[in-house]
Amino acid sequence: MDRYFAMVYLTEANEHRDAWQELQRALKSYRGEGLPQDEALARETFDRIHRQGKAFSAFCYAFMHEHGLGVGRDPDLSLKHYTQAAETFASESATVPASMSNLGFMYAQGKGVKQDPTKAADSFRRAAEAGFAMAKVNLGLCRLNGWGVPRDTKAAFALFRDAADSGNGAGAACVGQMLRDGIDVQPDPAAAMRYLAAAAEAGDAGAWFELGLGYDLGLGVDVDKEEAIKWYTLAAADGSAEAQARLGAILASPGRSELEFKKAGTLLEFASDQGSDYADYYRGFLQLYGARWQKPNPISARLIALSLQDRKSLHGDRLLARIFDHGGAVGRDPKRAASLFRKAALAGDAESQLEMGIRHERSDGVERDLIEAYAWLSLAAPVRATGAARLLDQLRPQLSLEEIRRAEALAQERRLPSQLTRELQFDEK
Repeated sequence: MDRYFAMVYLTEANEHRDAWQELQRALKSYRGEGLPQDEALARETFDRIHRQGKAFSAFCYAFMHEHGLGVGRDPDLSLKHYTQAAETFASESATVPASMSNLGFMYAQGKGVKQDPTKAADSFRRAAEAGFAMAKVNLGLCRLNGWGVPRDTKAAFALFRDAADSGNGAGAACVGQMLRDGIDVQPDPAAAMRYLAAAAEAGDAGAWFELGLGYDLGLGVDVDKEEAIKWYTLAAADGSAEAQARLGAILASPGRSELEFKKAGTLLEFASDQGSDYADYYRGFLQLYGARWQKPNPISARLIALSLQDRKSLHGDRLLARIFDHGGAVGRDPKRAASLFRKAALAGDAESQLEMGIRHERSDGVERDLIEAYAWLSLAAPVRATGAARLLDQLRPQLSLEEIRRAEALAQERRLPSQLTRELQFDEK
């Protein structure tokens, strides 16, 4: 199978993508890691960023020497150019809010200056007060995570919303994810989708992935695999390993064509090359159960599971649980399967939470305990793709009000807070 196949590229979205994202994507294109190898595309990106100004030119040269992209890897030259970029941003910061924000990025990353979260946050604050939307997103991330400033989730949400209201895609994506997942705010799925859609239309690649994930798993919306494919495809073409892995899983599912299955294999390989645990999990899943165009190989599945466990990934626990449940290569062991599913469930894995709910209801590898079953299904229910909400409705009449109260309290003890995954932004726009 040809390793590289035609993907969808939205070149018009380049104007919305910040310089740091562009450089990361160029690195993938240059090396063929997660994207088809295309040195010309990488060089085009470098040239475009060079033309944005003296500081960006120095930053780009520094990045190239740091990673050996078209030039020799040279830490000393890299440091020299990063220092030049930082000095230029500092000299412009009094009059150019974007330069002040970019200086904050360099303090946060420790590039050309000594890493200093406090100075980074202060630079973002000053640029935000001057009205620079991207700095509001950066300061919001500092507030949300306690980077260089006291943690203040309400202030973070307000900053993200201000940025979103000015048309900033990253700000809209942050608001959308916080509203969807209830990250220190009251969940509002309808408003979340509006913000995520606005972010996606603005060309925010993170929003492409989040929309795909929402439709794939049913996070506040009905499950819609075709809509998930649409958004995953955009994020996958931009180099997102998780989007490639999730898209590959959909295209490899039953009912898909042989061509789609082949594309799935390529996507999973791309994602695995970038270190995606989910990609390796799904490759192991296919090895365990097989598919229309692939024979099962339980031994290979077990090796993948053990490798994931070595990386402390919950996906390794879930895959090994499935192996002990299936019996391939090791013999069926319901108790061992339940123990591993429980470990992954406690780490927040919705599929494993569903499994624990079913097993406690059926007494499969664990004692029958309807309170435990109800608690685990409650945790999995917000992910509509699991079908846990329907099972919960069927289980509810079998419990007293006091038992339901105890189950809900148990679920609350085990519920892990959702987290916002977003990198700091770097650009002049």
